[in-house]
Amino acid sequence: TGSTVREELSDLRLAEARRLLKNTKLPLRDLAAKCGFRTFSALKSIFLRRYGISPRTYRNSAVPDIS
Repeated sequence: TGSTVREELSDLRLAEARRLLKNTKLPLRDLAAKCGFRTFSALKSIFLRRYGISPRTYRNSAVPDIS
């Protein structure tokens, strides 16, 4: 795939964080832990680098999935 195991794991964690941000009201610290990040600030830093917005901003602007 051209990416490292660490990058793939990070992608999976970020995808789960995005899903939870869109579809739950979990506190951000709990959400970060549930996705495998040591702290919320670790999630926030990676999320900002990848998507250019904070997890809180993403949550506030995301439309929940309807399934």
